[in-house]
Amino acid sequence: MSTSYTRFKKPITKINIETKGPHDKVTVWVNHQNAGTLVVDKGTGKEFLEMFNSDEQVLHCYAGPTGPCVMKDDPNISDDEYIISEYLDVVTVGEVLKGRTLVHTQY
Repeated sequence: MSTSYTRFKKPITKINIETKGPHDKVTVWVNHQNAGTLVVDKGTGKEFLEMFNSDEQVLHCYAGPTGPCVMKDDPNISDDEYIISEYLDVVTVGEVLKGRTLVHTQY
């Protein structure tokens, strides 16, 4: 099993999806500032992530021979940068790297 991670389209730096209540709430950060919250139909919040996905892969995780491994595509990516998994989960680079071995870096 493997998972690819991509960046948000610029200037978006973070998105939070809240699924509690009768609607989903999609909060967007632009240049690290809260730009606002969209209230959308219940169950559709994650669909909005696809609109903000840049398709620029920055990390790829896979099961290596000695455990979980990560291939890092951008040498300058910060551990606190938010990224999107191919399964539409929003995490930081640091969260992905934690407990995994960096085995190869592409430049």
